[in-house]
Amino acid sequence: NIDVNIVTKGSGVLTVNGAPVGGSASGLVCLAVASASSVATVDFTSLIDSTFDEYEIHYQNVKPASNASLLFRSSTDAGSTFAASAGNYSWSGIGNEDGGAATGIGSSSDTSICISGTGIGNVAAAGAGASGVLRLIQPSNATVNKLIEFRTVYESTSPGVVQVSGGGRRISTADIDAVRFLFSTGNIASGLFKLYGVRRSV
Repeated sequence: NIDVNIVTKGSGVLTVNGAPVGGSASGLVCLAVASASSVATVDFTSLIDSTFDEYEIHYQNVKPASNASLLFRSSTDAGSTFAASAGNYSWSGIGNEDGGAATGIGSSSDTSICISGTGIGNVAAAGAGASGVLRLIQPSNATVNKLIEFRTVYESTSPGVVQVSGGGRRISTADIDAVRFLFSTGNIASGLFKLYGVRRSV
């Protein structure tokens, strides 16, 4: 797996490559970047804590080694283990391909949250793979089930252009302090993942 961090935190101060990030303006603070190449998973195992109420992971041109769906899992022990049993997650979404009819997808009891719906094609070099945004909502809040939102666009096995939007939950009140991305089968051939903290002005 891959877990690449580019930001450090100390004494309550965020720094990017050694430079302090301050102020109260709203926006995204880049915390970590991971570039995948023929790996089973991409993990962010640190920097998700109570510093921010929301976090976003942006994924760009993520391609599978073989036709597969893109999945999300979470951890409450800094990535030592990731919840991957039936009943750990529920999720729902809606998507359509090349302007076709919208289709509902989802599961009330799953081993992961599918953030792509149907299979992403193992597309040629010029193909775009999957790109999108996943938002973690209050991952450090230990009194409610953890919710996520996602938006994904990708090239299907048809091939065609598919867009999917939806949400899901980790069915547990435990915090989320690490996240994992993987395909339903095979490796992540290539792709870029960026972890951001979301700063809201108050």
